[in-house]
Amino acid sequence: MTENRASNEKRGRSFISLCAAAILAYGVAGGFVDGICSAAQAPFSIRGAVGIRDREGKAKQDHSGVVVFLDDLTNPPRHEAPAENAKISQVGKQFVPSVLPIAAGATVDFPNDDMVYHNVFSFSQAKSFDLGIYERGSKRSVTFDQQGLVKVYCNIHPQMVANILVLPNAFFSVTDSKGEFILSGVPRGEATVRTWHARSSEQPEQRIYVKEEGIFATDMRPIGKIEFQITEDRLAVKHKNKWGQDYPAKY
Repeated sequence: MTENRASNEKRGRSFISLCAAAILAYGVAGGFVDGICSAAQAPFSIRGAVGIRDREGKAKQDHSGVVVFLDDLTNPPRHEAPAENAKISQVGKQFVPSVLPIAAGATVDFPNDDMVYHNVFSFSQAKSFDLGIYERGSKRSVTFDQQGLVKVYCNIHPQMVANILVLPNAFFSVTDSKGEFILSGVPRGEATVRTWHARSSEQPEQRIYVKEEGIFATDMRPIGKIEFQITEDRLAVKHKNKWGQDYPAKY
């Protein structure tokens, strides 16, 4: 580990030296200089895993659905709008995906890919909307400008629930069934790695330093892989329809 770290530090110093030499030889505006300096500041990827335990403390087989994201970045890059809108489909009387992280300002499409009608709505503080009833093959869209959690429902089918987490930047990921995640294109500097899970009140986090040599904790201890543990402690609560009434027994 020490040998690898020393090698990485040497390589980092070489990048800086080469960048400085290029500035003297070609000038700051040269394309060659831009290429060398960009290489020294190349974006980083953070990998890790989140384990989920049930209410009894037993490890679950499926560790998917945890949102992992960066917050409090010291060097936040300029956010670019995605080429395509994010999407939550209505399929089999369910929202797919049921968990969706997006950056503030993003637009989400809600296509009806089902054989029945749906009425997508939310009364969340971060975003309130009612898309009305629409049929298969139709689509409605919503732009989310304010950060926060948006809980989405269908006014016809009570089992349909989706969570949209509107975040300050685009550095986020959702864990797969093994609990693994990757945050790509992370800039150098300080940041907080945060987590969110719909059925947990605890949201573990880790303050980190991202350097050319790798990821470090606040005590400058190198971190090869970030790991979290989450325990489910929230029960599913029945919600009302958009009129504040109970759903009919049959629908």
